[in-house]
Amino acid sequence: MFSATGLLSNKDFEKWKQQGRCFLETHNRHQWQVGDWLAEGEKNFGKCAYAEAAFLTGYKRGHLRDIAWVSSNVPLSVRTDTLTWSHHRQIAHLKPEEQMEWLTKAVAEELTVQQLRELAKQPRKKKEKQPKQHKLVLRLLAADLEWLAWKAKVNGVSPENFLRNLVRKLRADAQGLEEAAR
Repeated sequence: MFSATGLLSNKDFEKWKQQGRCFLETHNRHQWQVGDWLAEGEKNFGKCAYAEAAFLTGYKRGHLRDIAWVSSNVPLSVRTDTLTWSHHRQIAHLKPEEQMEWLTKAVAEELTVQQLRELAKQPRKKKEKQPKQHKLVLRLLAADLEWLAWKAKVNGVSPENFLRNLVRKLRADAQGLEEAAR
């Protein structure tokens, strides 16, 4: 192993790598600290906080807005020290529950920032919307109610589901008759 000053031992290389890891951890914490600080500054002092922060940090306003946006959109309860700030940036646009799912997956599968970005971009299967249900109250004779309970039991469903299925069948039959009449 060579360096600008000469030959490095493996021990020196390991020490150098460890220093890099420490710098990266510090940088990661720094991003959160700056973002939280900016969000607080904007809340208390408005947009002028960005001008002052740009002057103090040397960062461009766009970069500062990005850092603050991530900090504002990823709650403390969702953040994990196991992943970098950049991982969190990839899922900041999602709801906290979804953020937690993606971050848990990223930790479990040791995803890189790029891998998480690509996966989080993919459309997720949306839960099918259930049609709005309305309540219907029927007044039945005791004999009709007994028959309904018996028929439901024979079909292996609840009386409510038996009626629901019966209405759907009647509706489908009626629609078929209407189409045939056209």
